[in-house]
Amino acid sequence: MAPSKAEVLLDKGSGVSNQEALIKKIVGTELVKPKKYFIPAGKSLVEEIDEASLPVAIYNWLRHTRHFSHVLISFCGDLEQRKTSKRKVVEFDASQKLPEWEIRGKQWLADKIASLMGTDFLLAVEVEKSGLFVIVDSKKDFSPESEDWLPYIELLPVKAPTF
Repeated sequence: MAPSKAEVLLDKGSGVSNQEALIKKIVGTELVKPKKYFIPAGKSLVEEIDEASLPVAIYNWLRHTRHFSHVLISFCGDLEQRKTSKRKVVEFDASQKLPEWEIRGKQWLADKIASLMGTDFLLAVEVEKSGLFVIVDSKKDFSPESEDWLPYIELLPVKAPTF
């Protein structure tokens, strides 16, 4: 955690001005790094999780981080290597202060994501404040037998909302 302006000013022997203290405070802030979790089961994921238990599994994956602003559930280890197309399939109300899943709950979000998992040649599902996006393989040759099949979830944590 970055020191406060008062802590920097009170630091004995520092001899910093108010402006220098503010600069140290701003520079000292850390950027939030995305958390990446590999989904267990790997290549056998499709056989181990059936359609009925998929929303529960996705809900458990989302529970890794309490509050998040962005989610990427990918089945491809490196999306940059494939030719992809991305399209929005579910629209959220982005004008609200909190994201839609903070209001309706993670179980609701898990159900929405699970409904998209049946998409053909699906590489990833991306969740943003504006909606749900599916990323599909343009060549239409991606499957669980592909060499780059490596399921993972990436969450961008944020501070808890205050009321």
